[in-house]
Amino acid sequence: MTSPEFLNWWDRFKVTGDICPVHLGMSRDELRKLFGDPEDTSTGSRKHPTPAIWKYGDLEFHFDRASEGRLCLIYMERDDVVKISISCYGAG
Repeated sequence: MTSPEFLNWWDRFKVTGDICPVHLGMSRDELRKLFGDPEDTSTGSRKHPTPAIWKYGDLEFHFDRASEGRLCLIYMERDDVVKISISCYGAG
């Protein structure tokens, strides 16, 4: 079940576009402190047992394996249409 904290943040984001206090580069622990445990995660592998994707509702939070597991993408797709894509890919 989605936490009330996530739902409050999500309602505000949909109106304002402001992702604060969420930010690219945050850790899983920081995201967990904001929203609680994710509703769903991707499956880890033998080489990478820690899930790279956390889901709250339909919104996915992707963590980069190369940067100590930091948030690098916030993403939502519905009906094969990208609704939200906030990414640090290609920066720098």
